[in-house]
Amino acid sequence: MSSSSSSTEEMSLADLKNIVREYVRIDNQMRGLSRELASCRQEKKKTSAQLVQIMRDNKLDIFQLRDGQLAYVRKNVKKPITQKQLLTILGAYFEGDAEKANEVGSFIMENREETTRETIKRKINVQPGPSAEEAEEDNGN
Repeated sequence: MSSSSSSTEEMSLADLKNIVREYVRIDNQMRGLSRELASCRQEKKKTSAQLVQIMRDNKLDIFQLRDGQLAYVRKNVKKPITQKQLLTILGAYFEGDAEKANEVGSFIMENREETTRETIKRKINVQPGPSAEEAEEDNGN
């Protein structure tokens, strides 16, 4: 192997290491933010449930804010259809003709659109964390 080829391989390996380091840094940052976001979502969900009950009980549709408004909205939403539900509904539609219901159900299930997603997934080795006593000692408590 010539020295220029070796230099290119070393440069590529160094570039790869830098890219991996950057990926891990970003992934760590995102994990921290995700934990914070999950906590905020949980708090918002509890507060929202309280607001819904208060607004419903007091028949308030809109609560004015300085920068907008909070609106109490009630809407009916359809659940996703499972294969079992689909076959039950088709059975009722075809008046108990299970064979025809299964045939149509199978056709629908087999012809659904599929998409392919390519991602990188990081797996982190779980290390045992400090016990509650050790954490208190570290915090000076």
